[in-house]
Order: sequence, then structure tokens, then C-alpha cells
Amino acid sequence: PGRRVNKLRRCIDKAESLFACAICWPWFVPGFHKANCTRPDMTAGSHPRQFLFLQGPTNFLFADVANRLRERGHTAHRINVCPGDQIFWRGPGAVNFRDRWRLWPDFIEAFLDKHSITDIVLLGEQRDLHRVAIAAAKARNITVTVTDFGYIRPDWVIVELNGMNADSL
Repeated sequence: PGRRVNKLRRCIDKAESLFACAICWPWFVPGFHKANCTRPDMTAGSHPRQFLFLQGPTNFLFADVANRLRERGHTAHRINVCPGDQIFWRGPGAVNFRDRWRLWPDFIEAFLDKHSITDIVLLGEQRDLHRVAIAAAKARNITVTVTDFGYIRPDWVIVELNGMNADSL
């Protein structure tokens, strides 16, 4: 168990570094240089971006990525929809959605507008609340980054722009 935990921690550390540097899939492609990336610059000193983290993995990956983004001058927000979300989020910028689900569309649209969100990061795009958030984001030209577990490669986190499989960019 100790070796598995250490392996997972190394995986999460690597994912945090990659994730926080760009939140852009081209870093997985050998020979793909930053100049080829159409995403805005995410390095320190670039125009600050507003990230919204929705439901994520059952570990501190999203919280740690948010911290690294803050270190680079960006802002990280979080909407908690269940107690598990609260357990795995550290730091500022979190609000709790505890209302009726039918009110979620108005809530997420207002949140995106109020905080001028530029990027949404979430785990799995097929959850109902994520589908609504993605639709609201697309209507506002907000970048959506979707993560998922590496089912074929355990201890890996998959990162895709716009969604997994057919929805992937």
C-alpha cells in the first residue's frame, strides 16, 4: 500500500505541474511546442484568468492545481455541490450550492457572469450538472477542460479539452 500511495502522489505531482502550467492538452503530444498552442498564455505575468473548478476526483488534485494557478496570478473558484466536494478543496474561492437542482442552470449562469469565468475544470462531462455548466460555458465562449480517471492506465488522470471521446477537441 505504501508504494501505491507514493506512486499515486508522484502521478498527482506530475499532473499538477502539467495541469497548472497550461491546462492545455498539447503538452501530451511529443514535439508539440507552445507556439502551436492556440490557448492563451498561462505563465506568470500573463493576463490573469478566472478558473472555476466543479466536481473533481476524490483526492486533492484540483485543490493543488488551483493553488499552483494562484501562484501564477490566476484566480480559482469552486462550487461545492456535496460534502465530498468540500472535503477535497483547500483554500479560498469556494461556495456551496445547496438549492434545488432545477435552480442550477440560473445559478451557474449567474456565477459565470459575476466572476467573469474564463475556464471551467471538471471531472467527467456526463453528470447532469456538468452538462448544464458546459452548455452555459459554450454560450459564453468559456474554455472547458474535462478530466477523467485512467481506466486503462491506473493512477493516470486524463485531461481533454471540451470533453472525453467524441466531445474531445
